Amino acid sequence: MQKRRDAIVDLCLGVLFPIIVMALHYVVQPTRYNLIENIGCWPSIHVTILAIPMVFMWPIIISCVSFVYCTLALRGFLKARRQFNQVLSHSGSGINISRYFRLMALSSEEILFAIPFASYLLKQNLTIIPQTPWISWESTHKDYNTILTTPWTILQEAKPEFNAVMISLWVLPAGGFLFFIWFGLSGEAFTAYKNFFYTVIAPVPIERRTGATPSPTCVPPRSRAGDPSLPDRNEAEEKRSPDEDLEASKTYAV
Repeated sequence: MQKRRDAIVDLCLGVLFPIIVMALHYVVQPTRYNLIENIGCWPSIHVTILAIPMVFMWPIIISCVSFVYCTLALRGFLKARRQFNQVLSHSGSGINISRYFRLMALSSEEILFAIPFASYLLKQNLTIIPQTPWISWESTHKDYNTILTTPWTILQEAKPEFNAVMISLWVLPAGGFLFFIWFGLSGEAFTAYKNFFYTVIAPVPIERRTGATPSPTCVPPRSRAGDPSLPDRNEAEEKRSPDEDLEASKTYAV
């Protein structure tokens, strides 16, 4: 049941929600796309009052929702930090203390940068391009098959537009780079890289190096040779003698 629920949530966020956003964008999309020299395709938006709730507000809304969840995650961690290791080890989620700290770091970055950046984009979109009144569907889409082109020299001359385009262009790869730093350089990631490497070179007769596989949780595995971990119940029962059982029954009998 939980897997089905997770799959539905993933489909709604990864498929249904983008389709809804694209459909709303089409309402205020005067042309198929614009072409900017040295950059490529760029979305075309008819800046009217309708463009604010249909296009420009989505980054703010998503950032606010992300801000709430990130704040709750940090708050829960700070409240239960003493029992945190034990809770993770018995949650069955496969998250260890190192991975959760990386999630907290990613949440902190989201809180610090997402809403300010979304607010900056909203301000630039509403101030750089003058707003025009919404007339009708036919008036907005009458030149839909037209592709507008912008030379690089003209874009550089318009400093506010140039800065907004450059920030929008580089913020996504920067976010992906930060995500890779937190999760692509972890021990689990290197284990996955090594497994993929040996899978690719499987036809080549190269001996695979074997090493200790990191535990998915931070609770150390039990050892059979002299560690302070508790013994198995079966082992304890085997070591007990009948005299001990008889003595225990006399002691605790009511």
